[in-house]
Amino acid sequence: MSKELDDVIRALAPIERPPGSPGERRAAEWIGERLGGAELETHPIHGGFWKPVGVLSAIAAVGNRLMAAGAVLVLVDEIDCGSYVFRNLLGRRRTAVNVVAERGDPDAPRTLVVMAHHDAAQSGLIFHSGPQRWIGTHFPSVIEKNDTAAPMWWPVVAAASMVALGGRRLRRLGRVLCAGTALFMADIGRHKAVPGANDNLTGVAVLVALADRLRESPPRGLRVLLVSAGAEETLQEGIRGFAEKHFGELPRDTTYFLNVDSVGSPELTLLEGEGPFVMREYSEEFKELVARAGERAGVRVRRNMRARTSTDGVVPLRAGYPTATLVSINEFKSIDNYHWPTDVPDNVNMRTVEQALTLAEAVVGELSER
Repeated sequence: MSKELDDVIRALAPIERPPGSPGERRAAEWIGERLGGAELETHPIHGGFWKPVGVLSAIAAVGNRLMAAGAVLVLVDEIDCGSYVFRNLLGRRRTAVNVVAERGDPDAPRTLVVMAHHDAAQSGLIFHSGPQRWIGTHFPSVIEKNDTAAPMWWPVVAAASMVALGGRRLRRLGRVLCAGTALFMADIGRHKAVPGANDNLTGVAVLVALADRLRESPPRGLRVLLVSAGAEETLQEGIRGFAEKHFGELPRDTTYFLNVDSVGSPELTLLEGEGPFVMREYSEEFKELVARAGERAGVRVRRNMRARTSTDGVVPLRAGYPTATLVSINEFKSIDNYHWPTDVPDNVNMRTVEQALTLAEAVVGELSER
């Protein structure tokens, strides 16, 4: 099975796949053909978070208090999966391609949506793992005692807030920090997309392999939707297109979402919650079902971790669906090679990917047996 998973990752990693690009479409077409009988669904997107965040930070850096206050509100909207009012003003010039396939019983009373994403992130200096590794090496207790990721988006909003609300010195500092944010965002914009083997071709590989298993042994009493979304790296633009098209036909009390994202680091992890500003807890009952499925399948899953970034899982979670997200972490409680050019197939921990596949299949079994 490791070879099957590895083959998917190695087939797609050479394709440059920034959100909404021709490469993302090529990857979607490959996945759709590999799944068999899949639908390709398109959704207009802006195509990047770096531009709206960078422009808003620049406005706060040079503007007055009122402009900075407006930037704060719109930054929160952009970062926390809001209405995307500002990026919509900038225009939707790209198209995300989602892949949707179906297995199991189409008339079943319950539906499980297994999600991944096939686009890849652009790199940038802000993603360098050096600072966290330095802290973990020199102050290991800081990492050991903290199961919630650092709030990387807080300084961005805090800097604009200083300009809006601070005194003269604080405003001056806020302007400098806002300018720094704008430069970091511009740095992301000038970089190419990374290979994205861990983030998130590992999730795609799990999706493809699970589809093969469910074709050979269809679950009873369960409909399974396999969704590989585009434009996750733009803060969930692609999966929101899926939501607009499909949530109205998916009952909230009988539809479950399992999100598989970056499962190629050493330790498979079930997130308890995530959110850049407000920590949103994943569905307790469904988390326990996933953990129980892992125990029965002999898969150890780390618990109690919470993320301060966002994955596609936040979209169904905020819509009221029972949702769980699988990720993986290294000894520093971070994702290996996150948004970095070293995110290549040779650096993927295939054992963890296999565990994620085993767990996803076990979750199918748990739901089909209920």
